[in-house]
Amino acid sequence: KIIEYTAPTGEDLYDLDYANNKLWIVGDNGVIVSGDFSALTLADDLCINEFLASNDAGPQDANGDYDDYIEIYNMGSESIDIGGMYITDDLENPTEHWIPDTNSAETTIAGGGYLVIWCDKESEQGILHAEIKLSGGGEQVGLFQIIGDKADFLDSLTYDEQIADTSYGRYGDGASTWVPMLPTPGASNTGEVAVREDVVGIPNSFKVHQNFPNPFNPTTEINFDLPKATDVTISIYNVLGQKVTTLVDAHFNAGFYNVNWNATNEFGSSVASGVYIYKVQTNKNVDVKRMVYLK
Repeated sequence: KIIEYTAPTGEDLYDLDYANNKLWIVGDNGVIVSGDFSALTLADDLCINEFLASNDAGPQDANGDYDDYIEIYNMGSESIDIGGMYITDDLENPTEHWIPDTNSAETTIAGGGYLVIWCDKESEQGILHAEIKLSGGGEQVGLFQIIGDKADFLDSLTYDEQIADTSYGRYGDGASTWVPMLPTPGASNTGEVAVREDVVGIPNSFKVHQNFPNPFNPTTEINFDLPKATDVTISIYNVLGQKVTTLVDAHFNAGFYNVNWNATNEFGSSVASGVYIYKVQTNKNVDVKRMVYLK
């Protein structure tokens, strides 16, 4: 079946043969490009999954630099090579940085995998270093491919002012909800803080809810309400008062949130059953509650 797009006068005409995965781009002088369409359809599985726009003391690249980054996630099951695509921090200039197609081993993302592009204006450091630098004050990021002379939009985002060393990502991977989180370049966002979708509006007061389930094995959910934008730290302690882990350390807007703790992620199979304490602290408030882990 041929799906035909009739372009305005003077522009190219696109023919897509979905049955045979073939693409033609037709101009005034006939067919000027034809080829396999399967790679273009696969590209629809790509999304910008996380980015860090103000990196002072967070993740480092292979050179030890604290660089901004954009993480691209492959939501599909087949590998996709992003070599030859474009990444930008100006949606009016989609071809701002061309991702080299000279080494597919570095630019191919496996199904369900991630690839980090360092936005440091130091492309001499490698093909995964882009000649763009993200603004912590807010701007745009976008991923494009070019078909003929047209920019094919794959994914983009316009974001507001960011907090230093706090990334902004989808919860979970590939989802539509974006939340601030501890940086996880090249790894899943699942398990970070999420906006509660079962509650609407703005809370009237700061509140930390009892974790659920409780007792738990091995995961439990902690819900908290913020009436105003604030910094939030959530820490887990054992009964001796020793810190086990910091679940959250980031800035949040007013709203209803939840975070999951998986005890086995932190301790492995040897975690002891017992009582643990979680402390939720903001700029002006703090609350502490107990929870029980039972193997």
